[in-house]
Amino acid sequence: MRRLAAVLLLAGAASAEPPAKASWEALRPAAQEYFTAADDAGRKAAMEKLKAAGLAEVRLTKAQAEAAEKLALAGNTKAKGRPGTVVIDVEAADGKHAVHVHAPPGLSGSKPAPLIVGLHGGGPSDYESGKKHAGEMLAWFQRYTDPVGAVVVLPASPNWGAGGLEAAWKAVDHARATFNIDPNRIMVYGGSMGGFGASAMASERPTAFAMAAPFLGCSDLSGRAADFRNLAFYIEIGEVDMDAMNKPSKATAKALKEAGCDVTFIEQAGKGHEVGPKEYPPFMAKFAKTTRNMHAKKLTRAQGNGRWYWLDAPGPLEATIEGQTVTLQGPDSATVWLSDRMLDLEQPVKIVVNGATKFEGKVSRSLAVMMDEIEATGDRGRTYTARVEAK
Repeated sequence: MRRLAAVLLLAGAASAEPPAKASWEALRPAAQEYFTAADDAGRKAAMEKLKAAGLAEVRLTKAQAEAAEKLALAGNTKAKGRPGTVVIDVEAADGKHAVHVHAPPGLSGSKPAPLIVGLHGGGPSDYESGKKHAGEMLAWFQRYTDPVGAVVVLPASPNWGAGGLEAAWKAVDHARATFNIDPNRIMVYGGSMGGFGASAMASERPTAFAMAAPFLGCSDLSGRAADFRNLAFYIEIGEVDMDAMNKPSKATAKALKEAGCDVTFIEQAGKGHEVGPKEYPPFMAKFAKTTRNMHAKKLTRAQGNGRWYWLDAPGPLEATIEGQTVTLQGPDSATVWLSDRMLDLEQPVKIVVNGATKFEGKVSRSLAVMMDEIEATGDRGRTYTARVEAK
């Protein structure tokens, strides 16, 4: 993909005047072609139209920025995926993994669909047994996922170590390339060994999911609770299950609640290492109404580097938005993405880093900023229209 070089620097980059309403509507089809293009060639052709028209770098009005966001979130309406189940293979560092891919009846490319990554429990020892195990999971799991209209990918692995998780992420990539996936409605679910895998995937990329659901087993994430402030968790255990499953699950649920996370924790009275059918409908109902919030006004991170929702900064951090002021504690500098969902871009913005004002003034909205960020990350949910380098 081509990367646009349109960013708002600290001093504020000059840009052309906003296009008149009639001009925007005339040029809108080129932007729509870009966002709905099924491949790189289609995006390249649409980009050439945008560049020739001068639309990508013009300063947008609030209404035009909202229209551009809707185009981005409408997704790939030309996606070729259809209802039904197929099995594909993906290659990971430890070899080939089978992946069951299931799309629900009634799936339509015109409407973005939620995505569920399902990780099976222990048992498989090789490719064939893993493929069978994932297929058996799908046979019952789709009864609960179909009613919420979710595409499901179920990779197979003897364990959810590095190779298994690599296969799971490649399964996500396949789903995004094949179906019109809603970037703000992705969940990872797993039971038993799969619960540990689900918590591991959530740990690797907390910002990728709307919800994580480790059942009957979860890694102890209490030391990183701050990382999951904006990620919903649904944790379920059996009261009399073994301590190796229950203790880390309880510790994680407690720490997440104390950190202000959205946590559903269920301990089934008298149950062991099992989850009854009646537990799944409310679980799916919770997922159906849960969306990722890429514009959250409070961010925390216990560890890690790089992009973190609307920030790109190193190390632990805490950031808040109050009124027109963005306050960041931790890193000395950061890239800050903004949109009218976070504050009023018609008014001056102030960015304070560790007590020092790094930026104060008005910023301009640009379609190029949004497209550049989506190109760089492959995440259509990053619908920011302004960018500031706070250094």
